[in-house]
Amino acid sequence: LGYKFFIINFQVLVLYQSTNVLISNVSSPMEVTTYNLAYKLLNVAMMIYTMITAPLWPAYTDAYARGDYDWMKNMRKKMTKILLLSMGMCVFITLMSPFIYKIWVGDSVEVPFTMTSMVCLYVMAYCWMQLNGTFVVGMGKIKLETIITVIGMICHIPLSYLLINYIGCYGVICSMILINIFYAVIVECCDNIVTKLMDNLRCY
Repeated sequence: LGYKFFIINFQVLVLYQSTNVLISNVSSPMEVTTYNLAYKLLNVAMMIYTMITAPLWPAYTDAYARGDYDWMKNMRKKMTKILLLSMGMCVFITLMSPFIYKIWVGDSVEVPFTMTSMVCLYVMAYCWMQLNGTFVVGMGKIKLETIITVIGMICHIPLSYLLINYIGCYGVICSMILINIFYAVIVECCDNIVTKLMDNLRCY
């Protein structure tokens, strides 16, 4: 179990901490600055959503051990609504970003709206992944999480350089978006299987 968590945490380091290095390598330090400004602006929604979902991990584990499947399904439905609210917040912040940047950094740095939009998509994909990941990991499905994170970790840098050839530095962010969508879709499928299983168990 310890090795699995190590792999998951190492993947977080590779996927989320290598972004600045990759952008700087293929573009310029100025693009790193614009990315960080956009990320810090939209990170508010991500932090709020993460703070809400973090305590659900042990709660899901406890409910799963007690066989309280109704609570798990109801909580996931509530978290889906919160996810939609978080996504709406991301869109609102993105639309208001030109005015926010004007107040925040003035004319010293110009953050392209495309950069903010790409980071917005990344944050929404990450929150979606968190919704499904917390549900599955809370039930002890660490092996699945480990497998998909290894795939994402291996694919991230090659995929980034491939996309860079077409859309420049935005390729790095696009790679992160696609990998998080991959995580979310795989775990979403697992969630649906588990939900159907819980329905069948409740019938007995």
